[in-house]
Amino acid sequence: MIHEYSAKANAKINIFLKVCGKYPNGYHRLYMLMQEIDLADDIKVTIDDDRDFGIAVASDRADFDMKKDLCYRAAESFYKEIGDETRCGFTGITAIKHTPAQAGLGGGSSDAAAILKILNKHYGEPIGLTRMLEIAAALGADVPFFLYGGSAFCEGIGEIVTPLPSLKGLKLLLVKPAQGVPTGPCFKAVDAMTEIFDEEEYKNFMGSVFMDETLSPSDRIRKAGGRLTNDLQAPAVAEVPLIEELLGLIGETDCLFAAMSGSGSTVYGIYEDNTAAELAKAKVEADPRTAGCMLCLAEML
Repeated sequence: MIHEYSAKANAKINIFLKVCGKYPNGYHRLYMLMQEIDLADDIKVTIDDDRDFGIAVASDRADFDMKKDLCYRAAESFYKEIGDETRCGFTGITAIKHTPAQAGLGGGSSDAAAILKILNKHYGEPIGLTRMLEIAAALGADVPFFLYGGSAFCEGIGEIVTPLPSLKGLKLLLVKPAQGVPTGPCFKAVDAMTEIFDEEEYKNFMGSVFMDETLSPSDRIRKAGGRLTNDLQAPAVAEVPLIEELLGLIGETDCLFAAMSGSGSTVYGIYEDNTAAELAKAKVEADPRTAGCMLCLAEML
């Protein structure tokens, strides 16, 4: 018997990202506000019960290494967890990509989370949420968030997820330069910085703002204001100076806030309505510095 599943793997932005230190194993301890957006990859999974067990991920890229792909690794991790006695059939995976790579938008991580959720549902949910978050965190810092979606604080290496009152409806302009940003050098640069950071005070402040349902989504962004910082932004600008120019350009529009997402290179502006976002897109698109960039409008989910 053949079972077919499809899902939207939505991208995300980081509204803030703080690097709080390192664990003994070398992983960075993070504190982030992550927000799901409606830019998405299309995931298709086919499980054929009549074939021998196996996993395959379709790709038209000549340099594609299937076993390094996050979709493959997610499926492999799931099947290792449930064991030989439970798994059956051949799993074929196709990811139709719309979220650009090296963008700080979590496209691959979202794809991986979609695979975990599809397989867990197919097999009758043998893995509980706590263990699923651990499996997801081993795949990447952004993957646990995508098991939830919406708005959430993410801590630790990403496995501690606290859902927040929705910021749904705020509009976005995304601008992705052609050049990506290597994540490793950004984290190394942050490690070399000597910033005085009161982690407890920062978390208390952000909690007081983003858990306050009496404030509208736009007022939460306004109240947090200049404290919405991305520690990876300065190192990313050193790698790709265009990021800073694009942030300045977006900052000249009628946005509530502008920043780089994740480790970049995508920058974004947040807007209260479609009209403001569309006017901003027209202004930014007309600037010669955006030649070669991907520009698109999106919405918070």
